[in-house]
Amino acid sequence: MIKTPPPDETNKITVGIDVGKYWCWWIAIAWRGLAEGYCIDYGNIAVPQGDQRSDLSILAALSQFKEDTLDQGWKVGDEIRKPDLVLVDSGYEADM
Repeated sequence: MIKTPPPDETNKITVGIDVGKYWCWWIAIAWRGLAEGYCIDYGNIAVPQGDQRSDLSILAALSQFKEDTLDQGWKVGDEIRKPDLVLVDSGYEADM
């Protein structure tokens, strides 16, 4: 996992999450100017499969990711910025 400081001129931060049964993969992009995107962070989220149904395990893992990562934000200049937009892929289980 990398953690590159966003450019000081960052206008927006977006996060994309690709959902899977056992792992979710994510990327954070800092945007500046006219659609100049910079990868500032990425990683994976473990989805433990225990006694609960798969969709509940995924929701629990995403909720923990929100608390541990998204709510902490990224430092841009002198301030902490949370994502302006988070996109979650629903293609894994479109009926959820």
